[in-house]
Amino acid sequence: MLKSLVILSIGLFLVGLCVCAPIAPSSPTDFFSESDRRAITSLISSSKSKDGSFGSLADTFYAVNISRSPQYSDAAKLIDTSLTCQYAKQYLNNKQTVESLYYAISIVETLNCGSAVGNDVTTVLLSGVRPSSKLETKYLAVAAIARLSAAGHITFDESELSGLVSNLVALQEHDGTFRSEVDVKGSSALNSGYVAHILTLINAQDQETSPDEVLESLFDIFKDANEEDEDVFYFTGDSRLDDLKATALVLSGVNSLLQSGIADRATFGGSVTRENIVGIAEFAVRHKRVATLRDAFYLNILLEAVSNNEWHVPLVLTLSQGSLFASSRRAGGTGNEGSAKIRVTDIYGRFAAPATVYIVRAYAVDDPRNVVLTNQEAVASTEDNTAYSFNFLAKKPEPGYYTIEFSITPKGQSRFSAIKDNRNIKVVSSVDVVDAQIRVSNTRDSEDNYGAVHTASYPNSVAQPISASSAQYLSVSFRVKNQVSSKPVKVHQAFVRLTHVESGHTAASFNAKSVKSGQYSLTVDLNSQSGFHGVSGKYALEIVVGDPFIANAVSWNIATLDISFPAQSGSQGQARPTRGRVPTTIESKISGSNRGGRPDIEHQFRKADRRPPAVVSLAFTLIVLAPGLLLAGGVLAVGNLDNYPRGASTMMALGFHVCLGLILGLFVIYWLALNIVQMLGYLFVLSFPTIFFGLKTLQSVYLNRTKSN
Repeated sequence: MLKSLVILSIGLFLVGLCVCAPIAPSSPTDFFSESDRRAITSLISSSKSKDGSFGSLADTFYAVNISRSPQYSDAAKLIDTSLTCQYAKQYLNNKQTVESLYYAISIVETLNCGSAVGNDVTTVLLSGVRPSSKLETKYLAVAAIARLSAAGHITFDESELSGLVSNLVALQEHDGTFRSEVDVKGSSALNSGYVAHILTLINAQDQETSPDEVLESLFDIFKDANEEDEDVFYFTGDSRLDDLKATALVLSGVNSLLQSGIADRATFGGSVTRENIVGIAEFAVRHKRVATLRDAFYLNILLEAVSNNEWHVPLVLTLSQGSLFASSRRAGGTGNEGSAKIRVTDIYGRFAAPATVYIVRAYAVDDPRNVVLTNQEAVASTEDNTAYSFNFLAKKPEPGYYTIEFSITPKGQSRFSAIKDNRNIKVVSSVDVVDAQIRVSNTRDSEDNYGAVHTASYPNSVAQPISASSAQYLSVSFRVKNQVSSKPVKVHQAFVRLTHVESGHTAASFNAKSVKSGQYSLTVDLNSQSGFHGVSGKYALEIVVGDPFIANAVSWNIATLDISFPAQSGSQGQARPTRGRVPTTIESKISGSNRGGRPDIEHQFRKADRRPPAVVSLAFTLIVLAPGLLLAGGVLAVGNLDNYPRGASTMMALGFHVCLGLILGLFVIYWLALNIVQMLGYLFVLSFPTIFFGLKTLQSVYLNRTKSN
């Protein structure tokens, strides 16, 4: 007995794991579509110049290489071979750097217009593989030499490259990444991508130093790559802008090491997992919206590596629509009505392989135990060999999000592997508002049996206006049900709105409380609502229902209320008519629509303060200037100008006094017209000549005194 209980407990535990545990992603969520390809072709076209270039030399290199990819046959027509070759060849003779030579050589060799290069080009390229060169420079130099060697356009001593593997070992870090230079701290996966391509280009097995230590580090970096979440896998560069480049170079580099036989498949073939490739493919499709030719170039490299690698070529599972609309017509129909459509393609959205597609199960996202579909095979389309469909609405699922688990197995011999993955789909439905009741009562208890209960069926309204006074209570109740299943629906928004008929002013809105699933009601004290402003009249009563999973949001004008408020007393204590003056919030709408606009508002500024008489102002000004006048008069009266510099120094002294006068004048102008910032600017300019003339004047006075002594 105990043994049976243990077995039963273990079985239930395993079943629980199967229900709750999510499936690890084994397929990218999107593919590189035809519209994405056209966007990059348009980017190339917009970058084209009259001289055959596409902006800079680097951008021209990117455009030429993209256009030679099988995916971009339209872009190839944008390349003017003659002009582009002429543009690139000028960099083979002028301003020679390893980077410019790499771009220029790649362009001319790709367009088949290259020729043998001179010793000056060879010298520059070989300087790039020296131990002191940066790792990126080494990669560019080796790649350029490899292109020239393949075309027979370069002659050099191959021993110049014999020590490259040893140089790479010296740049290796403990975590498998590489530094850019020997004396530089810090490493990145981007440098690992450079190393992988260098080993392939120089055929590292022919080098004196064994590349096995470097190869082990290159494949180990797949264990420590970055994961934004469970679905995305990528490598980092020197900055976030280099992540696409780093991921492309690493994957294409290690893939080329295996394909060329430099890395042994038995030793390193298992270092990269299916999850790695699927995560990298997901990273690629999430970054397929590129804005530069550089990113487009590396995206193309990454997509080609994903579609042709030594480990796993992923199938791409996509839903053709993100939501399904469940209606009564579709629920009772046949054929394709209510069918969910999926596509099974390669990373470029093309036909991959014939496959068997099973829906293992489909369940509600918020309740995995609510399974609506199990073990159903999707039907292949006769019109599109990538499309499959299945009837998801057969069991009339309630509105909401659902997770669908797929099992896809390619038929026959295929380079694609079987996948198990899930996708989410949204089910929306139409609803009906039924059993609507309106009651006006004297108490908050709507069951006091006072007054009649008014009912209506959507979309009709109550025939006659319902009378109510401000001392009464308004009660509204209604139910929301699914049109297909007739089950009650709990919605995100349900409220009642009262709108003044004459003005269109919304007087009040009330949230309807959910009494139970699908049942809503509210009771309102009309006297406590300030939005009415005490204005009697007819108000439209409207029921509003909305929800993200509802296809037909409801706005139902169910009835008209004729509400009366007590008369308001006037300014002298006399009662005003009930329908007298409308409050401003409502009156403005009525006047704007019926009696034209309100008169313009004219702003009046505060009058200026009274100023003193002109005689007082002039007297005050003279008092302020009196010390200056007294100084000038005193100097003239004394007449002692013996110390004033003579000869060549007279002009210096005169300039000094002129500058002082200008500064005093600046203070006056500041008081009259300038602000402090303007005044300080002018004072800063005047300070330099004032200081210069002042120093010269003081030197002259000092020399005169020395001579007299």
